[in-house]
Amino acid sequence: MKKYWLQFFTLLLALCLLTGCQSQAEKQPEIQSLQQLNAVTEEQLRTRSLTLYVPQNAFSSVSTVSTYVRLLPYESPAEAAVKELFYRVGQQEDSGTVSLISIACTDQTAIVNLTGSPEDYTDQQRFVLAYCITNTLCEIGGITYVNILINDRAMAYNGIAYGALTQFDQDVDTALWQFSSASEKAQEPTALYSKKATLYFGSPDGDYLIAEPQELTLVGGQEMLGGVIAALAKGSMSASCVRLLPTTAYLSSYELTQDPATGAQQIDIRLEGSIYAYLTRNNLSESLAAASVSMTLFDFYPNLASVTVSFDRRTDRPITMRRVDQELHIGTTLELYYPCSDGGIVQAKRVISTFESASVERIFELMFDPPDYLSDQHIESVFPEGLDQSDVLSVSISNETAVINVTSRFVQTLRALDASKERDVLYSIVNTLCKSKGVNRVTFLQDGLTCVSVPGRIHLSAVLYYNPGIVR
Repeated sequence: MKKYWLQFFTLLLALCLLTGCQSQAEKQPEIQSLQQLNAVTEEQLRTRSLTLYVPQNAFSSVSTVSTYVRLLPYESPAEAAVKELFYRVGQQEDSGTVSLISIACTDQTAIVNLTGSPEDYTDQQRFVLAYCITNTLCEIGGITYVNILINDRAMAYNGIAYGALTQFDQDVDTALWQFSSASEKAQEPTALYSKKATLYFGSPDGDYLIAEPQELTLVGGQEMLGGVIAALAKGSMSASCVRLLPTTAYLSSYELTQDPATGAQQIDIRLEGSIYAYLTRNNLSESLAAASVSMTLFDFYPNLASVTVSFDRRTDRPITMRRVDQELHIGTTLELYYPCSDGGIVQAKRVISTFESASVERIFELMFDPPDYLSDQHIESVFPEGLDQSDVLSVSISNETAVINVTSRFVQTLRALDASKERDVLYSIVNTLCKSKGVNRVTFLQDGLTCVSVPGRIHLSAVLYYNPGIVR
């Protein structure tokens, strides 16, 4: 009898163990799926290699450092580079109190706005800092010019604004000697000198300002304002920028005043030349035209706190502006791609606020909203009818690879298209991310899992690269 009971309990124990193993086996895929989903929906920090130019020995010399930095989800490589540079400066003695407020990258120009106490630095130390910032940023692809401000006012040497700086090929001592010599010449009342100035023009959609450095020939002293206005009236060298002043515009009068207590300057400027007629005829914004003048002067005059602009002989409509109020109007151009109803994809230039350019969500918003100026090419929204932004669960970028986590509805809608249309939709997304976010590879996941491969169709979880062959 005991033998049978022993066999019974042994069999019962074996069944329990078998059931437990089956239950654990059933649960295991679910646990793995949740772990994988959590891994891809969290914003991943991107890694970027940088070459930093760092002041040394109380700003008397400069060293170069190659390092890796981790970028926050909405942080541009330029912003991360300047932050890392200031972190290393802050570790040194006699480092001063200057830190970063903001950095705006508009096309090939980086506009760096610092805060702190500039009086803590000598002219030489400020130049060494500008040298390091400029060379660090120019090592990053896509930046050719750097414009530096402190507390919204142009950084200056001996009272002359730096203007737009380009990468220094010589050592810091030689660069300082050349720069100081040029600044001294610029103070001679009748001397002609050249300066790379940052001018602001309109974007094609009329909502933003695009910075464009130009080489101006000016007369020494402070009488450079007429030359700056003439350059704005002449217009941009790029066909993608809009001239906001007519060619007939000219400087009628101006008054430059200064607060004796703070040193802050104010310019009241009057421009004439049928400006209102030009703005009305071309459906251009009067305030944006005034902003282009004001922002150009803010980057050109040290200590300038506000600008009041009046057009033509109207005295009832002066526009007073501070730089901090106009900074959000600085735009940057993105390269996006949209499918065409008759096949293939087209490239479209879209301008958004430079402070939104790091946002992947903003880029996907634009993919749902094709630009009107390409309507003759029959372009469509990147995403087929029935989808919205909720179908993109997350986009994580790491090591120059973008991983897009989409819903099952996204995949099903995509598979319902014919193969050529599916290709156009996918590569509109892939090409956009490669060009606008600087990634090299794109792959997709469905609800955090590897997408199932379908014979004859693009495998979404495979690595996809920029495809120039289908761009019309």
